[in-house]
Amino acid sequence: MNVCPDCIGDYAIKDFINGNLSEKDCDYCGNASQSDDIAASLEDVVEFIIEGIQYEWDEPGNCVGWCSAEGGWVGATVLDTYDLIFEDHLELEVENTDLLNDIFQSLNREYPQWCRKDPYGPEPGEELLLNWSRFADQIKHHVRFVFYRTRAWAYGERDVLERHQPHEILNKLGEIVKDLSLIQTISINTAFVRARIGQKKIPASVKQLGPPPKEKAIYSNRMSPAGIPMFYGSLDEQTAISETYDKKSKSGKIATVATFITRQAFKVLDLTRLPAFPSLFDEEKRHYREPLIFLRSFLKDFSKPIKKDGREHIEYVPTQVVTEYFRHIIRDEGRDTIKGIIYPSAKKKNGGSCVLFFENKDCVQDNIIPKGADNKWLMMLRASVKSIKLK
Repeated sequence: MNVCPDCIGDYAIKDFINGNLSEKDCDYCGNASQSDDIAASLEDVVEFIIEGIQYEWDEPGNCVGWCSAEGGWVGATVLDTYDLIFEDHLELEVENTDLLNDIFQSLNREYPQWCRKDPYGPEPGEELLLNWSRFADQIKHHVRFVFYRTRAWAYGERDVLERHQPHEILNKLGEIVKDLSLIQTISINTAFVRARIGQKKIPASVKQLGPPPKEKAIYSNRMSPAGIPMFYGSLDEQTAISETYDKKSKSGKIATVATFITRQAFKVLDLTRLPAFPSLFDEEKRHYREPLIFLRSFLKDFSKPIKKDGREHIEYVPTQVVTEYFRHIIRDEGRDTIKGIIYPSAKKKNGGSCVLFFENKDCVQDNIIPKGADNKWLMMLRASVKSIKLK
């Protein structure tokens, strides 16, 4: 039997078929050509699929215990090949029932059952996420300022006592970010929007609408502890207001909004542009599957809404530590420092927010640019300042 690339949706399998065309007709959709090869041997395609499956799956006889008295395989999930194929664990994206059945029959002859590799261990990405959860709990409730000196977890859990150091999850996070090329360059004239909420319009000056001075940075924020000012902004006006305005707050109902543009190029960690989840059959990129599973779950925790109920200074600690790690430890390939993080908004779906590691003294406004301002990073556009009455 022969199959053409139009019959399978998975991009990596499509690419394999296109690279191994040897037949002039497809037995499943009826496509045919008198001159050009348009299909590949299904036998070759199935061998390619098996190779991909074996990247994450194994035969249970290789790694799962068997006990007749217990009724079969012990302590691990074992799937029949039928379930693996027809319950879409592989995401083959095959709509043709005959083709799907032939793939199943070809696999089932030699591989009737499957289990996850390391079936008694955690799911892909689960151990990394568990280590992050442990680390977050540790620095919130057990040891905060010298966690990097502790030789093991600062509490209980003897199973991880000798296998993990608290700071290792930060190093792993740094490796993942570099592997996925998430450190990007922000070009000159890139716009960021900043909003402040008050009882009345705030004066249109960079002193008032830029980051607070050190002596007024008295509240903990998602990325910065009290006393360390940073520039918080968003990629658009609506997100900036959503991130700043709390309907239940008594701080006011008027948003003063200003646009800042960059005066120099700099590097940021951009967590809003995660690469697409790669196919199990993509030989070049499938090793990103586990890091991406972790990173997607991590981002939900990283950008989750946090209630301002007095505990926020505790809940913010993990993201503050991650921010300092990327600010002071991580370098890009050119050894440049990172000057900010762009992350998914906690308040607006598909919105993007940022924290830039700039203080008020790093900002100017376009109608007042003092001498020696070449080293300033952000410029507020005074004409962009406006007030919006909120409901």
